[in-house]
Amino acid sequence: MGCQKNLAPRASGFRFEHHDVYNRGLNPRGAQRHLPFPAADRSFSLVNAWSVFTHVLEEQARHYLSETARVLRPDGFLHATWFLFDKACFPMMQDFQNALFINDQDPTNAVVFDRDWLMRTAASVGLKLVAATAPKIRGYHWILVMAHAAHPLPEWPCRRTTGPSG
Repeated sequence: MGCQKNLAPRASGFRFEHHDVYNRGLNPRGAQRHLPFPAADRSFSLVNAWSVFTHVLEEQARHYLSETARVLRPDGFLHATWFLFDKACFPMMQDFQNALFINDQDPTNAVVFDRDWLMRTAASVGLKLVAATAPKIRGYHWILVMAHAAHPLPEWPCRRTTGPSG
């Protein structure tokens, strides 16, 4: 609503939609945890999700990756930030556990996903990783670019260290 009022007049051709979904900290009045995007199939060349997937639960992440794949044109890109970890370093986690949380009162405060789960889930909806930028500060978000089109899979930038702080 604020974007439509303040930004749309300065950017002709842009329209902003409020996606009214529930989030305990950001939108507690929302009725549902996820909704379809109000957009036609293959209608976007870019979906920019900065600090979006860092605040949704696994079910929502899966849904919105699928929605992104639906609305992206064949030559389009998803540009998104994610908190990621390598579940292989956490042998106590069970197969169905793919995310870590930092706040037990509001898990969506910051959600950290297993990167292999993310790659499998993205692939299941037809998205492939085309670029990965590691955080400049340990514990911050990764910047990932995904697309439908086949691109050479980039190497994951790796910052593994030894010891408990990992």
